Amino acid sequence: MPAKLIREFGSFTVIGLGMLMGGVAFPILVNPWQYKLVLNPGNLLGLFGIIIVGTVFAYSLFLMGTCIIGPVKGSLLAAIEPVSSVFFSVTVMHEIFYPMDFLGMIFIIAAVILISLRDLVVVNKQLHQ
Repeated sequence: MPAKLIREFGSFTVIGLGMLMGGVAFPILVNPWQYKLVLNPGNLLGLFGIIIVGTVFAYSLFLMGTCIIGPVKGSLLAAIEPVSSVFFSVTVMHEIFYPMDFLGMIFIIAAVILISLRDLVVVNKQLHQ
């Protein structure tokens, strides 16, 4: 996480610039102009919801919460997201998940936990010196 940048410039500036960079890189990689886009009120409302509520608002809240509880706990709590998305995909959307999907979820969670544990050890060493 860009903790130094967030402390220096604020979370909204860092988020905004990061999303701007992603928005510039996305068309280069995906070529979205080759698809026909129908801009009706329903599609625009859905696009607005995804961009503002699902991305900017949610990530801003995550970063603010991480500033409050610390990056280690924030990363550990963020590891719940793959589990909850699988749970809701299976129960609400009746999606079928295969063993490879669950293995990927386990790898993501394991990576987050290992990185967080390493960071926790570093923080504890700094506190006890």
